[in-house]
Formats: sequence, structure tokens, C-alpha cells
Amino acid sequence: MKMLDDGLWVPENDGFFSMSFEVMVTREAMRHARQGGTFLDVGAHVGLWSMRLNDMYRRIYAVEPVSAHHACLVNNLLESNSDNVHTLNYAVGNSTQDAEMKVSVHNSGTSTLHFRNRKGVKTETVRMRKLDDIIPKPFVDINFIKMDVEGNELKALQGAREILDVSSPDIFVEVNRPEKQREYNALHYLDELGYEILYTSGCNYFLRKREHPRPKEV
Repeated sequence: MKMLDDGLWVPENDGFFSMSFEVMVTREAMRHARQGGTFLDVGAHVGLWSMRLNDMYRRIYAVEPVSAHHACLVNNLLESNSDNVHTLNYAVGNSTQDAEMKVSVHNSGTSTLHFRNRKGVKTETVRMRKLDDIIPKPFVDINFIKMDVEGNELKALQGAREILDVSSPDIFVEVNRPEKQREYNALHYLDELGYEILYTSGCNYFLRKREHPRPKEV
């Protein structure tokens, strides 16, 4: 790993990390998100969201499967005295198994469980679990979930069904080009659970549970 000029630890060969972009995205989301209680940082990468939000929540669970990214995450949390952040070294999905993560060496934020046939990618075996199984219960005060899991959004949300049912958290999720996904995707799933989109920014979507359920079509 290496330290950037602003003091952030990132993977050694990453040449694409943009602190200013991440700060902008985080700031916009926090204009809308409910604060207090628990925040789930799913796909935490090196921990920027967890560090920036640690004063806004009583506890944070930062979930990151890639070993090199998780090491950076732990170092960054130590440097920032983020004592209320708990790290979980897992991938998330709708099953319990080992999975093959395709780790992008030069743009680590694009590492994915899905196949990518390109240069600069190495494979790492990671542990996959459901969020419902790794987040301590009860789920009553989970107010916000940020999810950036590079194509595994639907399965990750399916594995968090109990959390969504019990806490109805606000959700900030990256869904790459959903208009090109003719198949059932994460936004369809959340719509069926009663969520509506409050705003979009590029491939990022902020959703909140509807106050009044949408009437079922007859």
C-alpha cells in the first residue's frame, strides 16, 4: 500500500483514486440521508465514506472483501481515530460460499465478482456472506446503507432482506447502466420492496422507503 499526499492509504499500484470525486458524492448523499444509529458501508474500499461519516452515526460497519483494500481500510481508520467503525472482511451476496474476486490492480475501486477479460486484473478468493448474517442483531436502528459492489447489487440486497424489512434504511447504491440491464435488477427489487428514487447522479441512486405503499395493479 501507499499513502497519498492527503494522508490516505490506498493500494500500491492504484492510479485512479480520486479523493475530490468521492468527497463530492459523499457530501451530496448526506444532504438526504437519515443520521444517527447505524450506517452500513458496503463495498467500503479504503474507508473514505466510513471516515467522513463516523461523527454522524453511533456505529458503522465497513464491509470490504479484498485483502489489500481491507488493509488500507484498517490503516485509514486507525489514522483517523474512527473507533466506532467495525470492519468486516467479506463479500456480500445472497448465499454463503467462497467466491472469486477479480481485483483491478490499477483501478482498485472497480474490482468485481463478475467476469472481466482484461489486462491488469488478478483473482483473489474471498468469503461471501449475506449482510443479514454478518451484521449484529437487532437491526432496529440501521438508518443508512451505502452500497458499491460493482455489479453484485441485486444479490447483495437480497441477502439484506431482513435488514430492509426491519429498519427500512435509506439506500445509496451504484447501479451501472441499469437501462442496459433488460433483466431484473437491483432497482426493480427495491421498487418491489416499496422504495422510491429520491435522486440520481450518474450511476448512483439514492432511495427511500415510500411513506404510503404503491397500490398493487389489478
